[in-house]
Amino acid sequence: MPRQHPSILESLPSDRLRIGEYAVDASTREIRREGDEARRVSLKAMDVLLLLARNPGKVVSRQTILDGIWPDTLPTDEVVTQAIAQLRKAFDDGKPARYIETISKHGYRLLAPVAWLAPEAIPRANEPFGARVRLAHGGRMAVFVATVIAAASATGWWWSRPRPAPAAGATTAPDPAFVRLTSLPGSEQWPSLSPDGSLVAYSQDQPSGTALMLQTTAPVAPRALTDGKGGRHDLLPAWSRDGREIAFIRSTYEGKCRYLVVPASGGAERDVGACAQPNSFTWNPDGDALLAGGSSSPSNALHVIDLRDGKQRPFPYEHPADAQDLAPAYSPDGKWIAFQRGISRADLWRMPATGGKPERITRLETNFYGFAWTPDGKALVASRYAEHGLRLSRIDIASGAMVDLGIEDAQSPSIALHAPSLAFVANSATIGIYRAALPASGTQAGAKEPPLRVFPSSGTEMLPSVSPDGKRIAFYSDRSGDTRLWWAELGAAAPQLVDGINPVLRQSPVWSEDGSRVLVVDSTAKGDRLLDVELASGRGTALQGLAGTPLRAARLPGGNGIVVTADAGGGNLVATRYERDGDHWSARGRLEHVDAVRIAPDGRHVLFTRDNSWGLWEADLDLSAPRLLDDLRIRPEAAELLIPTAGYFLQPRRLVTWRGGIAILGADNECAVRLIRIPRSAMPLPGTAPCLETRPGQVLGASYDPVHGQLYYAYSSDENSDIGWMRLPDDPARKPRR
Repeated sequence: MPRQHPSILESLPSDRLRIGEYAVDASTREIRREGDEARRVSLKAMDVLLLLARNPGKVVSRQTILDGIWPDTLPTDEVVTQAIAQLRKAFDDGKPARYIETISKHGYRLLAPVAWLAPEAIPRANEPFGARVRLAHGGRMAVFVATVIAAASATGWWWSRPRPAPAAGATTAPDPAFVRLTSLPGSEQWPSLSPDGSLVAYSQDQPSGTALMLQTTAPVAPRALTDGKGGRHDLLPAWSRDGREIAFIRSTYEGKCRYLVVPASGGAERDVGACAQPNSFTWNPDGDALLAGGSSSPSNALHVIDLRDGKQRPFPYEHPADAQDLAPAYSPDGKWIAFQRGISRADLWRMPATGGKPERITRLETNFYGFAWTPDGKALVASRYAEHGLRLSRIDIASGAMVDLGIEDAQSPSIALHAPSLAFVANSATIGIYRAALPASGTQAGAKEPPLRVFPSSGTEMLPSVSPDGKRIAFYSDRSGDTRLWWAELGAAAPQLVDGINPVLRQSPVWSEDGSRVLVVDSTAKGDRLLDVELASGRGTALQGLAGTPLRAARLPGGNGIVVTADAGGGNLVATRYERDGDHWSARGRLEHVDAVRIAPDGRHVLFTRDNSWGLWEADLDLSAPRLLDDLRIRPEAAELLIPTAGYFLQPRRLVTWRGGIAILGADNECAVRLIRIPRSAMPLPGTAPCLETRPGQVLGASYDPVHGQLYYAYSSDENSDIGWMRLPDDPARKPRR
C-alpha cells in the first residue's frame, strides 16, 4: 500500500507552546524550563514533538511519525529513536516517564498537558543553547589557496579570527546560532545532509584511516558506515536523491582512488570505478551516474562516471582549454548545474543540466571552500575567502547580491534537498613557525633536536622566508589583530611589524640578494599589486608595467629581473619574465600554466610548479625549454609519499630551495613532515630522509637557512574540526512573516 503524506505539521495554532513545566519555541527549536538554560533539539526532533503535541494523550505510531516527518524517504526506525531520545533529554524525562511514554511495539504518547500560546507569552532566551557564531578556538587567520579538492587532502586549515567589517558588496545577516554535532578530538570533515535534512554523513579521522559516519542532526552518538582501517580514507560522501545510498571516494596512502557506494542503512559497499585523485562530485537527478570535478580528468573539465559500469566520459559543455572546473552541483529541481571555475582566483558558474554554454554567477575572483544550493534553487551558500578569513555567504543567483550569514571560518557547506537544514565544518588549529636543526646538506640522517617554536604568541604565523645571508626572517602574522608582514633578526627577542600592507597569503616574502627588501603581493581596493618593501623604513614600492593580477614572484640573479605568475583570465596562470627599465618593468618571456616560481640553486634556471599537473619543473631563465625534474608522486620503491592526496596547488607550500639543493617536505604513514631531496634520484631510497614532525598537521610554508643548518617551517597542529548544524536562515529578500 503506498504511503500517505498528510501535512500533519501545517497550520499550527502557534509556534510557541507550553508542555508541562517547559516552554517550547518551535521557531528556534528551544525547550526551556524557568530558571534553566534553553536546550535546542534538532529540526526533526522538534517536528516529532509538534506532531505529538497535536495529539496529546494519544498514541502516535512509529509509522505515522515516519510518514509525517520523513515522507518520500526510506529512513530506518533509528531516526525516530534518536529524535525521542533528544526530546527526553531536553525534558529531563526519566523512568517512569512524565513527558513521553513509549508504547511497546507501537509508538509514543505525550503525557504532559499542552497549551498553545500567543507569540508574546514566552520570552526568548537571551542566549540560545549551543555555540554562538564565533568559533572560539585557536588563532585568527584563514589559510591561503585551497578548494574542495584540498579538503580531500587531510584535516582542516581554517581557524577563527576577530570579525572584520563585511566585504564590499555584502550585507550581514543577524547573528544566528549553530550546534556542534561532533565534539571529539581530531577532525570530522565533508558533511553531507540527507535529502530531508534529518541525517548527516561525514568523514571522521581514525587511528589508521578515515571512516564514514552517519548520525542525526543532533549531538548524539554516530553510527559507522565504513571502518576506516588499513590506511583507507573514505572521503566526500554524497547522498543519492532518493536518500537510499551514499557515494564516496576511498583514497589510500599508496595513491589509489576509487568511487564506492554504500546503502544509507548500512551494508555491503559497491565499487564503481577508479578516480585519478580525490575530487568533489554529485549524483545526477536520475541516480545512474556521478558528475565529477575536472581536476581528476586530463582536460580539467567536468566528466561523468556511469554507476553501471564505472566508465567515464566528458560532460557536453563549452570548456575553454585553460579553464579548471571543480565541484559540480545539480540544482534541487535538476535543471541547472553550478560549479567552480578556477582555484586561487575562482568564481561560481552555472549552466543547464543538459550542458551547453555556462554563465558566470559571481565576480569575486577568490578561493572557495565549498558551496551548496538552497532548497528553492534561487541562491547558493558558499564558503569564500575574504579579509584573511572564511565567510559563509548566501549568494542570490539572479542578482549576485551577497548576504554574509555571520558564521566565520566555516567551510564545506551542505544543504538538504528538501529542507532548510545547513551543515558545515567548523575548524580550529594552532599555527606557528618552528625551527629544526639539520645538517648543512639538509638531507642526511635525522634532525639534531626536536622542533622549537620560534615566536611564541597567541597569534598565528605562516609562510616564513629566511634571507640569503641567514640573518633575517620575514613572515605573515595576525598577532596585532589583522594579518600583516613581520620580520625579525634571527635570534632577536621579538619581531617587528611592517604596517600599512595587506598581504595576500599565497607566497612567502621574496628576499633581495642583500637581505634588505622583500617582494609581497598587497591587496588594495583597486586590486592586488606587487610591492618591493624596504624593511628598515617599511616603505613599499609598487612595480609598474606588470600584466594581469600578480600571484607569486621570484627575483632573478643580479637584481634587475623578476618572474611573476599572474592570472591571465579564465583560470590560466601565466609566468612572465620582466626586466627593469628605469621605474618600469618590461616583459621578456612567457610560459603558461605556471603556479609558483623559484630560482634554481645554480642561478641559471627557474623552478616552477604547474597549476594543472603534478611535478616540479625547470626552465631556462628566459622561460624556454621547460622540462620535468620530478613528478612528486609515489614510487613503488619509495617509502615516502611526498604530498598526501593533496591538490596540485599545495606543492609550492612544501618546496624548499637553497644554494645547495632542492627538497620537499613530504609525509608518510609514520612521519608528518619528512625532508626529501629533489630530484629523488639524488637520494638513496627508501627511508634516508629525516623525519621532522610526528604530530598530525599541515605545512604552511618553509624556508631553509644553510648558513646555520636550520629549517624554518609554519605548521598547523592541534587541529580540530567539528560538524556544525543550523537551520538555514530565511531569504533576507523575503518579508518577515507576521
